[in-house]
Amino acid sequence: MRVSSGAGPTSLEAALGQAESAIDATLEVPPARPFGDEFYRMVAALYSRLAHGTRGPAGRIADANGVELTQVHLWVKEARRRGFLGPAQKGKRG
Repeated sequence: MRVSSGAGPTSLEAALGQAESAIDATLEVPPARPFGDEFYRMVAALYSRLAHGTRGPAGRIADANGVELTQVHLWVKEARRRGFLGPAQKGKRG
């Protein structure tokens, strides 16, 4: 068993970081509102996937789609309202 000295990431941590960055965070954003359930299902799936291995999943989605962070937060909120994501838990990702 390898114990990290705190000097840098272990090879497992490095591999996980590479896997996180390999996730494509782009969405097919519909051209006009209202967005349908399918879009919010995609938001929920992507957010969940990123949240389990990435810090700041909403920021990653915002950057990849050229939108403001607040816009992604609204999409996630709506995905939760529609039941595609569970309720947010303070201090927890996802």
